[in-house]
Formats: sequence, C-alpha cells, structure tokens
Amino acid sequence: MVIYTDLVSYRTSRRQWIVRAAHPLLIWKGIAGAQRLPNSQHLVADPGKRAEYLKRMLRILCTEIGPRFACTEACERGAEVVRKEMQLAVPEVRLDTFTITGWELEGKPTLRIGDREVETYVSQYGPGTPANGLRGSVRKNGKQYLIADGSGKAMANIDLGPFGPAVVSSYHAADKLPRFSVGRQDIAALDSAAEKKTPVVAKAIVRPVPNCKTSNVVGTLPGQSADEILYVAHLDTVHGSPGASDNTASMIAMIMLAHGFSGTRPKHTYRWVATAAEEGGSKGARHYAEVRKAEGTLGRVKMCINLDSLTYGPNLQITTTDKGFQTLLVDLHKELKINATPKIIERDDTMDSGPFKEAGARTVHLNSRGYDAKMLPLNHRPDDKAETIDPALIENCYRILMEFTRRLDASA
Repeated sequence: MVIYTDLVSYRTSRRQWIVRAAHPLLIWKGIAGAQRLPNSQHLVADPGKRAEYLKRMLRILCTEIGPRFACTEACERGAEVVRKEMQLAVPEVRLDTFTITGWELEGKPTLRIGDREVETYVSQYGPGTPANGLRGSVRKNGKQYLIADGSGKAMANIDLGPFGPAVVSSYHAADKLPRFSVGRQDIAALDSAAEKKTPVVAKAIVRPVPNCKTSNVVGTLPGQSADEILYVAHLDTVHGSPGASDNTASMIAMIMLAHGFSGTRPKHTYRWVATAAEEGGSKGARHYAEVRKAEGTLGRVKMCINLDSLTYGPNLQITTTDKGFQTLLVDLHKELKINATPKIIERDDTMDSGPFKEAGARTVHLNSRGYDAKMLPLNHRPDDKAETIDPALIENCYRILMEFTRRLDASA
C-alpha cells in the first residue's frame, strides 16, 4: 500500500498509472489506424455494378462535362472527378499539376470551296489563319492536297480523315502551316476544285496560351514492396470531342481496377495515373516521369500498362515487344473464355508508357479493334459520345486486366 503525503503526489501518480495502463491500447489503435485502408470493392463487385459504374462515370465526364481539352476548365473538372473516385479506392491520391503552352480556337473553323462549305477541323496546337482567312485555290501534289495562292505558294495543308469523316488532327510541326482536315466524302469536290482552280476560302482563328496549368491524377495502393505496377490512361480529349472511346471509357476501366483492388495489400505497389495532355504529345506522362526521376523513384516502376481506346471492338491490340506480356494476355483470353481475337503488334509504345520504357520498365500499350466500321469514324469527333460505348467491352477488359495484374504481382 502506497501512502501519499500530499494531493499533488497522488494526482501525479494516478495520471502516470492511467497513461501506462492506456499505452498498449493507444499503440494498438495506432497500428490499426495505419492499416485501415479505403475499400470500395462494392462499387465493382459484379458485372451489373460495373456496368452501372461505367454508365454513371461516362454520363458525368462525357455528357455533363463534355470535351476536356488540356488546360481548359473542363479538363480540370474532369481531373477533380477522377481524384474523388480514386480517394474512394486508395489511401494516397494527389494532383500532379504542371504547365504547358496551351492552345485556343476562337469560333468554328471554316473551309469553303466555291459556294460550298465543307465540314472541317483545324489541327490542334497548330497555327491558324489571319483574321480574314486565307484565299486561294486547291492544289494537288501526288496524294496531298493544299491551299495555294496565285503564285502557287502553299498557304495551308488539307488532310483527309483517316477513317472517313473529317477529324481533329495533331499538328505536324515540320510543315509550319495551318492544317485543315476534311472527310473522304469530299475527295471528289477537292479533285474538281484542283482541276478547275475553284476559289477556296479557309479560316481558323487560334492563339497560344502560355503557362497554362493542367493536371495528372495519381492514385497509389502501397504494396509490400516499393516496386511498382503502373497503369496509365489519358483523361484529356481532343478539342471539341467528348472522347467516350478516346479515352474516357478506358480511363474509367483503370479506375475500376483501383476499386477492384481497393482494401488489399499486394506484393507490388500499384499506381494508377490519369494523364493530361496526351493528345498534345503525351506531355502529362512525360512530366510525371520527370517528377519521378527528380524524386529518384522512377526506377521503381517495373511494369507500365497504357490503356487507350479499348472500345473500338472486342479484339485487343497488344503493342509490345515483351514476350511475357504477349503470351500472358493471349492466354488469359482463353482461360477467361473471352470471345475475341487478340492481335500482337510487335513494337513498343511511344505514347504514355514510352517514358517509362525509356527508364527500363516493361511496357505494353492496349488498344482495340473489331467494330471498325461503326466506331472508328467517331474517333476525334464530336460524336464520340457516351451512348456509343458497349459496356461488354469494358467488362471483358476489366476481367482480363484484374487477372493480368494479379499474375504480374505474383510472378516477380
């Protein structure tokens, strides 16, 4: 029995006893808190829930927000939607914000051949015309069309849509001229105009936007090892397109993978990056790779899977020189009884997984084909809308990629 000679000693001793008694409990709660992870698996627990999740996200990103060209307010709204979804799934989520020279188009580009106006788009990030447009005639150089002045000097190039209609194209910096895209249905009109020297008027008012901010979204599920399996899928679209197939549905599939693995602790660290400015030369992926290089952690990325336009049909196009990736993805189609014919393209990705390949990671770029006549003409156009997406294609990809990731995690 302890006899206290004053009240202060009693209170001090009692407080110390309470702290000592509570200490193991505090330690236990700290450990439990550190291990407590978000768990959103219920959002993608079965095919019905996955289809509903896809539909909801397509509605928000493609229909309600719409086109998400890099450096626009809409693109940043899309990044915020992705960030919030990632926070439901994984314990570490951040915006990786960076600056580029953006690009703005004022009004709608126009191309008039004689008295006929044809559908056209100007190449994004490329130069525009003077405010009053360009006036000349169509010239043909082999298979290439251009707009020339009276002396024959080229003032602008004319591209044909690769899948039929006119599309938003990327700028070819080497030619230093405005580039207008028209549909293949207008070839006869171009040929006639070149033969008859029909007057042509082309107009596109554009301007660069220096120091324009845009953001990647990075979600991380820590593993037992710091070595990483990295997924990338771009969240931006071309100018003026909701981009359901290119690349919103595929990016949603990537987020679904984060939900599918939510609450687990894999062998590798899993990281999912929704990249910005892919349509401007993979600027977001390259910036993120530079950030990781500056941190000294780029070498931790052991594998990188780029998801890009998985809804052009059921047949995966597997672009990689990695034989292990090729074999595993083909075999998984058979094991999971996926009714599709995957195709191997024997080269390495030069787009969003490119900078990680350069740093030594194993990489693969996944695209798709099969519904070519129906889906490819929508590419880079305003009609690449949410309602065109077949949810069965994303369901198949989700099943394949979940098992693909598990096998990769277990193999290394």
